[in-house]
Amino acid sequence: MEGKLKVVVLCTNADEAGAPRHVEAIIRGLSNEFSFFAIFGESGPVERRMCELGIYVDVIPEIRSSISPFKDLAALYKLLQILKKINPDIVHCHSTKAGMLGRIAANILGIRSIYTVHGWGWRGMSAFQASIIRWIEKLMALFTRCQYIYVSSDVESIGLTEVGIGNNRGKVIHNGVFVPNNIYFAHDGPLTILMPARVDNAKDHETLVRAFEELPISNVKLVLCGCGTDRPSFRIAMKKIAKTKFQQIEFKGQVSDMSILYSKSHVVALISRYEALPLSIIEAMGYSKGIIATRVGGVPELIRDNIDGLLVGVGDVQHLKAAFMKMLSSGLRSSLGTSARQRFLLSYTSEKMNSNIRDFYIKKNFAK
Repeated sequence: MEGKLKVVVLCTNADEAGAPRHVEAIIRGLSNEFSFFAIFGESGPVERRMCELGIYVDVIPEIRSSISPFKDLAALYKLLQILKKINPDIVHCHSTKAGMLGRIAANILGIRSIYTVHGWGWRGMSAFQASIIRWIEKLMALFTRCQYIYVSSDVESIGLTEVGIGNNRGKVIHNGVFVPNNIYFAHDGPLTILMPARVDNAKDHETLVRAFEELPISNVKLVLCGCGTDRPSFRIAMKKIAKTKFQQIEFKGQVSDMSILYSKSHVVALISRYEALPLSIIEAMGYSKGIIATRVGGVPELIRDNIDGLLVGVGDVQHLKAAFMKMLSSGLRSSLGTSARQRFLLSYTSEKMNSNIRDFYIKKNFAK
C-alpha cells in the first residue's frame, strides 16, 4: 500500500441501491491502484462484499438517520476519529447524508474531498425540507477543498445554477456497470416486463402497474424487484390496482445478482418521478434489452427516444401502455436493444467510468 493514494469512500447505504453499488464498482475496479477504506451508515450486502474483498470497513449507524443535531454530531465525532486514524489523501462522499458529514469532516481536518452527486438531496421532499437541504448545499459549496463529480449533465446543471458551484469545481462522469459478454436473449414464453427498482418516492410503481393492468393482452408477465417489493403492504397496494392481472406479477424483493432476471426479460421498464442516471437502465442497455423509461433527469442522456428505447412522460399511463404494446414486436425490441448495447459499450462500462475517476483522483490538486 506504500506510495498509493489513500481514499476513504463514505456512503449512507450499503444495500443494492445505486450509490452503494457505484461505490463497490469503484473499489473493485481501482483497488490495485489506490488504498481504499469504506465507511457506511449501515450493514448490508455491499458492506459485506467489501469486507470479503479485504477492504477496511467501518459502520456509523447515525449516518443513516434523518437530519438530527444530536445524531449528526455523534456521527461527525465518530467520523473525525476514523479519519484521523486513517489520515487519507481523499475523502470521496456518496449520497446526501454521508456527503454532508463527509465534506464537513474533511474540511475540519484539511483533507481534500470529492462529492459524487447521485441526485440532489431535496428531490421528493416537502418545500420546507427542500429549502433546508438547498441552503446546506449552498453553504457546502463554499468548501474550496471539495470538488464534485456529477453523474449526469442534468445533475451538473442544477449544481451550477441552483447551488452556485463554480464551473471549475466539478466534472460529469457518467455511471458505468459491468455486463458479461455472454448475454442470453429471452425468446419464448409470455412477454416479460422487468422493473428493477426499490420502493421509494422516486419510483412510480403505481403508474407502471396501472398500465400493465390495462394491457389488452393476457400473455404478459410483470416482474418487480428491488428493496421493498416483497413487503406485504406493497403487494396489497399493487393488488388494489391490478384487479385482473395480479397473479401475473412476481414480487422478488432485493436481488443481488440481477443477471438471470435481465436475461429472462424481454422489456426493462424504469418508471420514475425523478432520476439522476439510473444504473438499472445502464445495465439493461448492456443486456441489449428493449427499454422503456420515464423522461426525467439524466435518463434522456442515456436513452434516445425511438433509437435506444422508448421514453414516456411522468405519470402517463396511456403513453406507457402504448409503449408496452409497441414492445410486442420482437423486431423493435431487437433494434432498440442493439442500439442500446452499442451505446453502452461506447460510454457506460465500468472500465470507462473508473478510468475517468482514476484521472480525477490523481489530479495535481488532490496531491497532499
